[in-house]
Amino acid sequence: MCEHIQEQILHELKKIVLYYEQLREDPIDQLLVLNPLPAFVLLEKRNRTRNQMFVTASTAVIADIPGAGAITVTLSAGWNQTDLTAGTKLYTPANSNVSVLYRCTNTPLGGNVI
Repeated sequence: MCEHIQEQILHELKKIVLYYEQLREDPIDQLLVLNPLPAFVLLEKRNRTRNQMFVTASTAVIADIPGAGAITVTLSAGWNQTDLTAGTKLYTPANSNVSVLYRCTNTPLGGNVI
């Protein structure tokens, strides 16, 4: 019984160490140009746990999330913590296009969570 508890504690400690090691990994930035359908950008997490988007002005985008469907999201000017699922299709409403700086990271932004 005691050995089983020790194994559980060791397993949890390893998860904590891995979390802090991942925080040191550099973010991956990519410039996305979003357009209306039929064009879309397929989001990848690139082995990171979180994603963020930067826009220069308040911008409406559509996120078609696997298993949840399409939702309209308004990104505020500046950085936005999005944490969208890998495989999400991202595009803009009709008659608009926008450039977005997309960041994959393991570090949470701490604000503007959608």
